[in-house]
Amino acid sequence: GLGRAQDDGRPVAAAEAIRESAPYRLFTAFPKLGKPIIARLAGHAVAGGLGLAASCDLVIAADDVKLATPEVDVGLWPMMIMAVINRNVAPKHAFKLYYTGGRVTAAEGRDIGLVTEVVPRADLDGRVRELARTIAAKSPLGLRRGRDAFFAIEGRPLEDQVAYLLGALVELAATEDAKEGITAFLEGRTPDFQGR
Repeated sequence: GLGRAQDDGRPVAAAEAIRESAPYRLFTAFPKLGKPIIARLAGHAVAGGLGLAASCDLVIAADDVKLATPEVDVGLWPMMIMAVINRNVAPKHAFKLYYTGGRVTAAEGRDIGLVTEVVPRADLDGRVRELARTIAAKSPLGLRRGRDAFFAIEGRPLEDQVAYLLGALVELAATEDAKEGITAFLEGRTPDFQGR
């Protein structure tokens, strides 16, 4: 059946069909992956490609990369990717992207929250590897639970966020990885995390 009606009376696609679509499944999967996601931008991130990059936890971009939401140029709007862009970019910057369809540089993308770091193209692969190694050396359990908590508190009132996070911290502090990390710190050595 048809979903709700728009303000002008035209029907919206059925909710079931939307939830089964590839774009819906893709964009809603990112927060549930349980592992850090690093985007390596070696080429322009435009329309859906920008949505994929914005869905990632970290975005490392070559300094010559451009970002854009050109959908408005063909009479459309960046509907699907707006959900993830709006989580990263302040409204005034987001509307400028959406209204103009214009391209921004990687550095401008960093300044508005779409990019984490901008590096010279020759350094891109090395920086992504370095960042991945740094993250991989952390407790996989701590990373998973922390990332899950990040998404779990989204949109909740402050009181609910603090209560949730306090409970999550107590649970995480009781893990073997947390005990190993604290012991290693006190002993001045590198922790040997096991993900437990």
